[in-house]
Amino acid sequence: MLDKLTADIDALVEADPAVLADPETIVALNRQLERLSAVNTRATATFDASRSWDGDGARTAAAWLAARCSLPVATARSRVRLG
Repeated sequence: MLDKLTADIDALVEADPAVLADPETIVALNRQLERLSAVNTRATATFDASRSWDGDGARTAAAWLAARCSLPVATARSRVRLG
């Protein structure tokens, strides 16, 4: 599932920005960004509740997320809290 998403995002990254700059595409890109953010929020909440981060020695899901995803701790805490 994520392989296809990665390939599709790679195609967008490689696209000429001018092709993506019309009003309809900007709205569509933002809609998809919000949808992906919602999926990430739900997955992060499930990850936190499962405590599968505990096996790596992290004290919290936010600490694990910060370390593994190279996020500032405040950002990681916010993402966990949103879930």
